[in-house]
Amino acid sequence: MKLAHQGININDSHWTVFIAYIHETLKELGVESKTFDNLVSFASSLKDEIVDLF
Repeated sequence: MKLAHQGININDSHWTVFIAYIHETLKELGVESKTFDNLVSFASSLKDEIVDLF
């Protein structure tokens, strides 16, 4: 994951928008709360692999 995102300059602001989009999309799709929580948790766990890899 780090190699794929290195040099793209994704910062905390970008990440916050990404997570907000995930929340909105899952809500619009009516994803049940347990699945919603699992997907958001999984995405959040990837932050260190994606953010600030300049």
